[in-house]
Amino acid sequence: MSIAASAPQSAFPVVIYNPPGLSAVNYRVGDFASFREALLQSLPGEVELQGWRPTADGDLALQLLEWWAYLADILTFYNERIANNAYLGTAVLPASSQPQTGSPGPTSAAPGLPDNPTLIAQASGFQSTPGIASTGLLAVLVNSPTPISLPPRFAVQSKPGPGQQPQVFETADSGDMYLPTNSGGVVPVDVSWSTYFTSGGVTTNATANAPASKAGPLLSGTITSIKPNDVVAVAPISQSFATAASVAAIVQSVTTEMDPRGQTNTRLSFQSFDPPTSFNGVEVTKFQLLRSNQSITAYSYNNENGDAPALSGLTPGATPLGIHLASLARDIVVGDLLVLELVDPNGASVAPVTGVVKTYQETIWYANADHPTSAPQNPPATTAVSTQTVAIPIPHTFLTFVADASGQDPIQAIANSNQSVSRVLFGFRSVSVLLDEMPQSIPPASSISSYNVLPSEGAMNTRAQSGASVLLEGADGVGATAILAAPLKPGEPIQLASWDIAASLTPPLRLLFNVITVTAGKTVPNEVLGDGDATVASQSFTLQKSPLTYLKGTDPNSPISTLQVFVDNVAWTEASSFHGQSGDAKIFVTQRDKNQNTTVIFGDGINGARLTTGAGNVTAAYRYGSGPGNPNLGGPAQGSVVTVTTPTPGLASARNPVPMTGGSAPSTPSQVQQNAANSVLTFGRAVSPGDYEVIAARAASAQRTRALSAWDPQRCRNVFMIYVSGGPDCVAEAQAALAATADPNLPIVVNRSTEIDLRLSLNVTYDRGVDPARIKERIVSALTDPSAGLFAPSQMPIGATLYESQIYMACDKVAGVIALRGLTLRNITNLTPTEFPTAPRLLGVAHRPSTGGFFVVAPSNVDITLEAGDG
Repeated sequence: MSIAASAPQSAFPVVIYNPPGLSAVNYRVGDFASFREALLQSLPGEVELQGWRPTADGDLALQLLEWWAYLADILTFYNERIANNAYLGTAVLPASSQPQTGSPGPTSAAPGLPDNPTLIAQASGFQSTPGIASTGLLAVLVNSPTPISLPPRFAVQSKPGPGQQPQVFETADSGDMYLPTNSGGVVPVDVSWSTYFTSGGVTTNATANAPASKAGPLLSGTITSIKPNDVVAVAPISQSFATAASVAAIVQSVTTEMDPRGQTNTRLSFQSFDPPTSFNGVEVTKFQLLRSNQSITAYSYNNENGDAPALSGLTPGATPLGIHLASLARDIVVGDLLVLELVDPNGASVAPVTGVVKTYQETIWYANADHPTSAPQNPPATTAVSTQTVAIPIPHTFLTFVADASGQDPIQAIANSNQSVSRVLFGFRSVSVLLDEMPQSIPPASSISSYNVLPSEGAMNTRAQSGASVLLEGADGVGATAILAAPLKPGEPIQLASWDIAASLTPPLRLLFNVITVTAGKTVPNEVLGDGDATVASQSFTLQKSPLTYLKGTDPNSPISTLQVFVDNVAWTEASSFHGQSGDAKIFVTQRDKNQNTTVIFGDGINGARLTTGAGNVTAAYRYGSGPGNPNLGGPAQGSVVTVTTPTPGLASARNPVPMTGGSAPSTPSQVQQNAANSVLTFGRAVSPGDYEVIAARAASAQRTRALSAWDPQRCRNVFMIYVSGGPDCVAEAQAALAATADPNLPIVVNRSTEIDLRLSLNVTYDRGVDPARIKERIVSALTDPSAGLFAPSQMPIGATLYESQIYMACDKVAGVIALRGLTLRNITNLTPTEFPTAPRLLGVAHRPSTGGFFVVAPSNVDITLEAGDG
């Protein structure tokens, strides 16, 4: 019997239609409601039960029909679930199946849920990418008076950031490493630009990050002996005054400046400064700045015209060209540098000049000579006793000067300009050392040729030889790698063959020369897997630690496993499969599940040998732990790999001013689900941009890929532009992956994508009943988690537009968050932390990167301001 004629009827059975590209397939012909309604409807030819009216209360017939509706609902639900899990693109992933980057072991997945994506992918021949160990350089500092050595597998551990797990790094098993103790492994280093005198002051030859030309040189230390309006001289250090040009200048100002090491230096500025051409191309450090401690005026007794015969050129021609001083100046000797202060015919001061004494002579002129201009050397005449004049002799010094480089006598030049000498400065002494300009920061990708590396201070070390790897560390802990071009020697400049600056360095720097290579992963030297039993085929054992560490091999797309398996102390060989193996082949095969647990499987005696019987005779040695080296991808930050887990006498500390490189986390089930499906669709060849993108993503260290078809105007044909992000070798690895599958007639250009580093600031109102530290940690994880965060590679692909609403949505999902406001994004790419506050702000609500760019936010660059509120 029908229920009610007016009630709407459900379509039953449901027509199943599944077009391509769905994230889930429909497989249910109905649900409880439609099944119940259908059961209540009469079929053709059925006779209604006379007098039965279904009711909700106490109607056993209706209850029986509803039981069948419930049963049909459950059966069709599980049928649909099974159908979805039978296909790679629609398989349901447990929420807890994402492993943590760098952790000793991933989180446990929900028990009982099959790893369908991995099983289906394996059936299709797809091999998921295992965790690849990152590698890097570590500097160790020692405090022992005698040399020390590091034990094999010396280990350090990183201090994890918010939402991260610690990573362990070890040295190779190649034996002890000798570590000399001179300077503890540290040498203070300063860098500077080559600085030169120029008209009006000094300038540098730096092409980037260089200061504007200065009005005068920089002197080492605090200088109190020089005041404004003082006259100083600048002359080369290595040559005598007689053979090298010099220049005089009038000081305009004297100020102090702080250099990057915190030392106070003195800056001079000049009223006027015009160096000679011989100064061109010579660094200021090759010159000395001199100040006089004595002075004397020129001969100044009145002549009949009221003028003083200051220049000997006004005296009889037999006298050589020179200058007569007001008195004897026996402190002046031949070869001395003098500065002549000049006045013009109107008595106004003009720019001073320098001169070098050629001859020194003492002579007598008479202050009251009858002819003081033409014959000052003659005493006054006496015509009568009553008018006798007492002669006034003036013993004084007469000087001549060395001609300059052009052959010009400075006195002749003064006479030709109708000028006079008012005062002579002598007794010049060097004031201080002139300094090259020092940068406040060194930008990324700087060339060593742009800087001078200043002398080392007593550093001697047997390991710091030519070709040795060293690390440069800035004041903020950020560093760079470098190669020594020559051994370190006390007092000599440090010679670097090359350096690689990936981020801005903040002076002062220090050079770390006790450098060792470490790779991610912790060693398990001898783990008993279990007992062999020759009567059992295909025995298997699961490693106790995960994820298994793989190392980068010569083939960038074929990583090397660290697993070694021994049966009765005999090493067996790992094979990709048992196919084609003989029954006595001592091989094993490994499988990884969704939680990155590795299972070791042995043969059945037909394909691969069975195990021999024994107690605990199956053992393994391996390393576990992996993850990317890039801090923005979840790797350890610079300066965080400092916790020494292998105690070593005499070892003070460890430093990693340069991030680890390479490495990658194991593929997550969601990545397997996506990449395996796409890989199958390519059919082993690349045709569409999507194919190229999928194949490039097979590169072991690739984190993001994007393929675009572009037009090459020079060749008049299409090319594929492929952008890849990840480890330092991701471009080469992507090229290798594409080489065997791409169309040989279609040009391919693989470029490294552009990483745009952002600093994110946000005000968060939270429920005061929740721990604020936990709130902040969850927000940082929601944004930066390398697997599921908003800025993770899977969530923020190359070229993706960033909407600020995405950030608000991701943070709003965090439990305990009440409200969000004040979002600010700044582009801090290639900036130092001190430059972050002035970094350009991204305007608008949607931000689009360049074609090959993508946005990244490191956990340390998430600035959360918390305000307690009432939930």
